Amino acid sequence: METRLIIFASAIILLALPGFLYAKNIRDYNEKELFYNFSYSICIASAFDVEEVKSDANRAASAYVQFGNISIEAYEDVSNKANTWLKKEYRSKTGKSLQIMKCIDFINSGEVEKVFSKYHPRKK
Repeated sequence: METRLIIFASAIILLALPGFLYAKNIRDYNEKELFYNFSYSICIASAFDVEEVKSDANRAASAYVQFGNISIEAYEDVSNKANTWLKKEYRSKTGKSLQIMKCIDFINSGEVEKVFSKYHPRKK
């Protein structure tokens, strides 16, 4: 039994290791990636009332702002758009709420891109 547990634990570690080895450092994100990650994080923070989830998502959003160089108005604008998006009705076949799906759809909707393009200075 103990041998099986060791093999199982080793397999889990080996499966997880590539993700740790290739994880991207926040300093390596470009401005657009930082902004999209902020948008997803702030959407998650707004979507849930669970304090642990809300706090973690807000901390993540804050970190993306700290490393970004786009104006604060862009972050405010996309936050407002996320809150508007979250008002949409999404339900599973069993009637359950799909908050994370809303946030995924939000960042893929074109709304985040519109805000980013509006505020990001184009390099010539």
